[in-house]
Formats: sequence, C-alpha cells, structure tokens
Amino acid sequence: MSGSGFGSKAMRALTRPLLNKTRVTATALLAGMVFASAPAVHGQTLPQDGQTVAGSAAISAGATTTTVTQTSRRAIIDWTGFSVGQGDTVAFVQPDAQSAILNRVTGNTSSAIAGQITGDGQVYLINPNGIVITPTARLMSAAGLSPRRSTSPTPISCMAL
Repeated sequence: MSGSGFGSKAMRALTRPLLNKTRVTATALLAGMVFASAPAVHGQTLPQDGQTVAGSAAISAGATTTTVTQTSRRAIIDWTGFSVGQGDTVAFVQPDAQSAILNRVTGNTSSAIAGQITGDGQVYLINPNGIVITPTARLMSAAGLSPRRSTSPTPISCMAL
C-alpha cells in the first residue's frame, strides 16, 4: 500500500494501537472510495457524540458546522455516528499539514458524506458499517490526499483526506 495515504507514517502511528486492540477486517483498510448516486443527504446531518480518546482535540457543534480543533500532532476521536449532510461542514483545525486525526465510528450506521469536510492536516475516517461519498461532497485537506474512485458496488469502511 505504499504511495497511498494509508502507507504514511501518520496512519501507521494512529492505527497501530487500534489494530492491536481491535479486530479490523480487510475492508476497513481499503484505500478506495465509493462515489454513490444515492439520494443527497440534506442539512442537519453532522457527526454525533464525539469523544477524544487519544491526543488533544475540542469539538464544537453548530446548526450546520462542526469544528474539531486539534492541539496535538496526533488525535483519535470516537463518534457514535459520522455523516455530513449537503450544505453542512465538518472542519478539522489542525496544528500543521503533518498533523493527523483518526475518526472512528462506533455506532451501527454507515456514514453518508454529502457536504464538506476540510482539514489542515491528514484526516482519516473509519466506519465498519461503510462510507458513502455522494456527488455533492467536497473533501479538502492541506495534506494533499484525495479519495480515489472505486468501482466496487459496496461502500467501503475507511477514507483518507
């Protein structure tokens, strides 16, 4: 997997404890994306119940925007749900482009990304229930990683910005 965002030192540093403690299937480590033509998810859909479990990050939620302000170089947040509705934004304010944040979904629903996710560094999302990226999604990261298209009909479980 070298050359992809998942081969980076940051991802290995973030996932090493996760892989040692959690059973992760091979699909949770795929680097492809599913771009779905599913119905758009409109407004009022933002990540739910975030808890910082490693590193340092503060979460503030508004009506259409959730801002995660990360103050450590590495952080992990567990969410019960992580979707972004069309017109909504999740902004990751990170120390620099080498910073990394791992977002793990612990609930039992898939993630639908129809709005905007931005990051000053590397942003990772893992959801064992799947992640669907709609055509209205805007994914931007200073780290320069972008999702790759996949022809797989099944939503994947991990994405990197």
